[in-house]
Amino acid sequence: ALIGDGNQASKYINQAIAEFRQLHEWEPDDAARKNDLVITLLAKGKMLMEFGQTATATPILEEAESIVMTLYHDKKEITVLNNSFAIKLLLGKTEEARPIGAELHKMGFRRREFAELCEQFDIQECLD
Repeated sequence: ALIGDGNQASKYINQAIAEFRQLHEWEPDDAARKNDLVITLLAKGKMLMEFGQTATATPILEEAESIVMTLYHDKKEITVLNNSFAIKLLLGKTEEARPIGAELHKMGFRRREFAELCEQFDIQECLD
């Protein structure tokens, strides 16, 4: 059943990515469009990594990183920071993720998934 669920989830994520990619092409400077695409790329990357498909996940996460970093420098919103943090950790860029985690922690961000990533990757800067 897990493989069926994974295939179904992958189908929906791919569909969402295609739709958000189209919207992003229509409005390339729209921050919300960029963020929607980043979120769906990140979801697909996470899913592939959970299935042990790191080689397939890496270019997807790298695309998400290149998009999210344009948002990161423009406006440091919690969603953008959290996505940047997660993407960098999943790509093995722990040292680049560390200051982002510290910034989120300083802002009072305590979402469960964030805390789990901090523990999993031993990011002391974002642990209470």
